[in-house]
Amino acid sequence: MKLAIFQKNQNTIFAIITRDLQQNIQGSDEEKLLIQKLQDNEFKFLEKLLKDRKDPSLRKNAVNSGIIEALHYIFTTRDMDEITYPHFLAFFQFTWPYSAEMSRILVDKKSFDFLLRFLDHKNLNILNASINALVNIMYGGTLGLDESQVHPYYEDLTQTGGIEKIYSLFKRNVSRQSQNSAAICLGIAFKAQKIDDENMKKQIKTHLKSLPDQSDVEVVLALKCLNQNSDNHVEQ
Repeated sequence: MKLAIFQKNQNTIFAIITRDLQQNIQGSDEEKLLIQKLQDNEFKFLEKLLKDRKDPSLRKNAVNSGIIEALHYIFTTRDMDEITYPHFLAFFQFTWPYSAEMSRILVDKKSFDFLLRFLDHKNLNILNASINALVNIMYGGTLGLDESQVHPYYEDLTQTGGIEKIYSLFKRNVSRQSQNSAAICLGIAFKAQKIDDENMKKQIKTHLKSLPDQSDVEVVLALKCLNQNSDNHVEQ
């Protein structure tokens, strides 16, 4: 699809994608296969279209068309085994690059619900991408905040059992990537707040300090967020 044609018909195209993704997979075996193929193509198109695009208007137009709700419906109603990595990558592109506005939208639309569910996915790529998406959303939520402000999505995460779920993922050590991302996510979530669980505080902060790339922006932010509350000091 030529870019000029897409730009001119952007809203119409997003509306068609939303309609396609909202279809239930039903009918004869042949009809089911056709719907699955159609939706697979839409997932791939979205992922390719949005990947690394810095223009926020494109994502906002996609959101306004109802695509996020369509993705959420698929991710919350289908068996996890039916969700593939290419499916998830279409959603992941809404979390990156970091964006305060997009993070707010995704939290308001209850993205935490299925992201936390996917931390138990058997597909390691989906599991890793899910915790990375959580990091991106939480990172975006800190943009523009003063040092004394707590994280605006801490309560949203707590109410969905997210703190416990992410800490459990950290302790499970399913992969090095997921453990690192879980530690980063918790560090950011506890921005300017005391971690009451002494074991969690020590394990998370010690792990963050042990990561080889201490200049990584996410590691730097996680440690900075924890250090904004003096009660999170850990004796070496």
